[in-house]
Amino acid sequence: MRPAFFQGFHSALPAIAGAGNNLLVEHIIETRAWMKALLGLLRPFDVYFVGIHCPLDELERRERSRGDRRIGDARNDFDTIHELAVYDLELDSTKSAEINAATLIASWKQRASPSAFKRMEAVH
Repeated sequence: MRPAFFQGFHSALPAIAGAGNNLLVEHIIETRAWMKALLGLLRPFDVYFVGIHCPLDELERRERSRGDRRIGDARNDFDTIHELAVYDLELDSTKSAEINAATLIASWKQRASPSAFKRMEAVH
């Protein structure tokens, strides 16, 4: 079910954006194929790509405290989760939501061209 779900999810994004909606999407892009698909699907749109980082010890603490996560996933993904991406902005999830939101808005207002998504298109 997982591959079909993510194919549908990825395909829905340009449909929603194409109807005139601005989107803020949280997604862990796990494979090169997913990244390539998203780069193609979102090519017509202005994508501002943000990476959110967190120290491993904090990720593991959150994983344990939630009680609905498989213990060890944070550690398993930690060294590879960002290797497929180039970001327009990188944030630290241990900072407050208010600080990260202000940083994001300020950075988005001053964004440069080409965007990270456009730069990644050239290499994928």
